[in-house]
Amino acid sequence: MTGKKIVAALSMVSLILLPACVNAASFSDGRKTIIRYSGEIVDHIGDFRPAQGYVYLILSLEIENHGYSEFSTNPGRFYVMVNRISYDIALVSFPEQMKTFGLSDGQRTKGKLAFEVPATVSSSSYEPGYAAFPERFNIEWIKG
Repeated sequence: MTGKKIVAALSMVSLILLPACVNAASFSDGRKTIIRYSGEIVDHIGDFRPAQGYVYLILSLEIENHGYSEFSTNPGRFYVMVNRISYDIALVSFPEQMKTFGLSDGQRTKGKLAFEVPATVSSSSYEPGYAAFPERFNIEWIKG
């Protein structure tokens, strides 16, 4: 290998490994958000009905902020993965729906989110997630 190719190869390795190192370092400070969740599958929410072949997955969430100055409960940041496909929140409203606010360190809240997912989903075949950019949060998901 020529010198230029070696430098290019090492640069590529650094780009791949650097984000992992940054993540590991940012999560070693003890801060974390704990999210306890459970899911329920329904065929309607009030007058709202999903598209044919779909159901609503209602996630009940209990969120605790441990160490971050603020953790947003914005429903638009949450998603569920079903069969390696990401689904955003459904455009429905209901009384127990998670409200948007900044959860301060030490605070906790609870609420529900609805996702329109394929009718083949089961109560154990989905994985919830939280998208925040550029922030990074250490989230401990506890199914219960």
